[in-house]
Amino acid sequence: MLPFGVEQTPYALAIRAGRHPASTVLAMVTDINSKNPALKSSTSKEALSELMNDETIDMQERVASNPSIPVEVLTRLAKDKDAEVRKAVAKNPSVPKEVLAELASDKDVYVRVLATNNPSTPKYVLAELASKPSTSTEVLVELAKNKSTLVRRHVASNTSTPKEVFAKLAKDKRPLVRRHVALNPSTPEEVLAKLANDEEKGVRWCVASNTSTPVEVFAELANDAVAFVRKAVAGNPSIPVAVLTELANGSDIHVRRHVALNPSTPKEVLDLLANDGNEGVRWRVTLNPSAPRRLR
Repeated sequence: MLPFGVEQTPYALAIRAGRHPASTVLAMVTDINSKNPALKSSTSKEALSELMNDETIDMQERVASNPSIPVEVLTRLAKDKDAEVRKAVAKNPSVPKEVLAELASDKDVYVRVLATNNPSTPKYVLAELASKPSTSTEVLVELAKNKSTLVRRHVASNTSTPKEVFAKLAKDKRPLVRRHVALNPSTPEEVLAKLANDEEKGVRWCVASNTSTPVEVFAELANDAVAFVRKAVAGNPSIPVAVLTELANGSDIHVRRHVALNPSTPKEVLDLLANDGNEGVRWRVTLNPSAPRRLR
């Protein structure tokens, strides 16, 4: 005879169906009002394994959520055909790393998101996901919130990252993350424009090196106070002719050398630099693949 309140639970039905012995189920019921022994962390591994024989989705989902479930059972449930069961596994903090790695690439987007947010998922798995252009938008959004700088940096480098995520990562407290946003050719122009005024010179250098940087931003960075930012502008093949001409007439030898090497530098500017007072500038003109034969 089952205690009052337990007769109509899935466990009682399982007993009546002959699936589980009454002693196994009753051992898991800690009080007469308990209806979810599969959720209790105190439930024995043996009992959980026994409950696994219940083929109902509800039972398997509950078992999959239990932190005390045996590893071999979790591994089996991670391959369950029902997404609800795999979701429960993906949330379980006891899931082995290799299983979480598989779930992070699950065909169901919600399973992937849950696996991504599982604190037991290794950073290297998250970083790999963050770097793949095929990673879904939903997962990239979650990865952008990760505490790991490594993971956020890979999201910032991913060309499939959503525009709104670029905008958020452009404000990241870590300069490394902002640099990768500034280097990404998929970063929106308005975000690049803001990063061109970043306090960290390495971020500005990355904007100056990005071929997707807007024309007006190149003009702004051509007058940056830091020389190596101006050199990055001078060497960028997407730089406008007007900016190249301005830099070619500047006083910084190193900047002029970069202009001399830039394949986008027009012939008239190369003619000018071929007569530069600095030998290093003149020599670099001869190395420019766009230079006329007479200048090589």
